Order: sequence, then structure tokens, then C-alpha cells
Amino acid sequence: MGLQSQPSNAQALEKMRSKLATSRPQNEVMQATAQIQRRKTLASIGGYLGLGGIILGLCFLIGLATYLEKAPPEIHTEKKIRTLPAPSQEKSLDEQALYWAYALYDWNKFVATYDLPREALVDSRKALQELNRILPQTSGKTQMTVLKYRGQTTRLK
Repeated sequence: MGLQSQPSNAQALEKMRSKLATSRPQNEVMQATAQIQRRKTLASIGGYLGLGGIILGLCFLIGLATYLEKAPPEIHTEKKIRTLPAPSQEKSLDEQALYWAYALYDWNKFVATYDLPREALVDSRKALQELNRILPQTSGKTQMTVLKYRGQTTRLK
């Protein structure tokens, strides 16, 4: 095998210096600079658009609040909700108990018997409380009617 000549330290140093001294081609430098500039431009445009959106949203909310503050009250509610009236205290306890029982368990009969609108709302908790309060004081026939609706078979005392 032949001996290969090793470059001298001076030659190796000169080679390294020449590599460091050479710069990238001008075209590559311009492309890198342009890419950095595009990123900055897109970031600033995005920031401005976001800020503009926030400002427009705030203007919309302020305008809506002002409009609703000055708007007549009927605009705020689409439809007045009809709640179920309590039965007259002049009615007997049997009639009151049946009123609440029909309201809870037989809506069709309730609407037909008491001539109420179908869309009336029943507070079932209140109706059940009233029915439970009145039911022990009613006649056996009324108690049996209510208990049939509830699916019970024993009469209250």
C-alpha cells in the first residue's frame, strides 16, 4: 500500500478558512429574507383581523343591549305563558281533589271538564301537594277515583 500524503496543517487550515469565507449565494439569502418577511406580514394581518373582529363584536353587543333596553316589553317575550289557575275555594273538597287529579293524571278529561286551554302549564309539584293535602278529607268515591289514577288499590283513612 502506498502512503497517502496527508495535507499539512497549513493546508487544512486554509481549506477551512475558505469554507467559512464563502457565503451562500445571493439568491438563497434573498429567499430566506422574503420568507421571514412573509411570516411577519401574515402574523400582523391575522392580528389586525382578530382585533377588528373583537371590536365589531363589542359594537354589536353594545347596540343589542341599547336596543333591548329601549324595546317595548312585548318584544322580550314571544308568547305569554298560561299557567294553570287554582280551583275556586267555593268548590267542594271532592271537586278540588278531582281538579288536581285530572290535572296530574288525565289531561284530556281535565281540559274538557274545566274548559281550559290545552297549552296551559301545570306545576306538578304544587298540584301533587294540593291533592295530597285535600285527598284524606274527601269522600270514598273521590278517593277511589284518584287512587285508580295512581294505580293504588287501598283507600286512604
